[in-house]
Amino acid sequence: PNSCDLDLFDPENACADRFRTKFDQIPSGPIVLYPGTLGTVNGVSYLVDLASEASRINSDVVFVVIGDGIECDKVRERAIADGVLNKNFFMIEPLPKSELVDAFSAASIVSSCFVDVPEMEANSANKFFDALAAGRPVAINYGGWQKEIVESNNAGIALSRDPIEAIRTLTQFLADTAQVAQAGLNSRQVAINNFSRDLLAKRLEGAMHSVTSHD
Repeated sequence: PNSCDLDLFDPENACADRFRTKFDQIPSGPIVLYPGTLGTVNGVSYLVDLASEASRINSDVVFVVIGDGIECDKVRERAIADGVLNKNFFMIEPLPKSELVDAFSAASIVSSCFVDVPEMEANSANKFFDALAAGRPVAINYGGWQKEIVESNNAGIALSRDPIEAIRTLTQFLADTAQVAQAGLNSRQVAINNFSRDLLAKRLEGAMHSVTSHD
């Protein structure tokens, strides 16, 4: 699988205030962060739907998308049409990893989403592993092995594809700050125990030795 950069995303080295200061147009509510490609398969318009529902129920949850891709203009136009762009839905151009670390620190939860294609449940999204390394809960809207990791380790939440149901689940989760904090700690532990680059490198080394050694 992909690996976690535990050193780069070490929560002790990140600074949420630095991100908040640089992007001070973002309100102070809990941030749902999507850091990654806005491709057709990613279905980021789903997050616009969640922002629209959040606005409808007067939730203070804020959605921040950092990235670019073929669907970028489509997502922006939809956010404008729904009246949420730069209100509770913000789009930021790709940032270098060194600055992205601060964005993860400022986020209450990190989202990974895909369109409803069963084959995509086998995906291995970098944002998922970066969220674990950063000690942030994960919110996903698809099934598969990542959903199993999130749920079995209490490291986040699985969201319905129905925006009304999804925003209810999301806002209830974020309202429990103790639960959010514990899910973040659980995420970091999953990263350490299962997806550390050093750990996976040693496993690969062992596998290579096992197939190349001769009696």
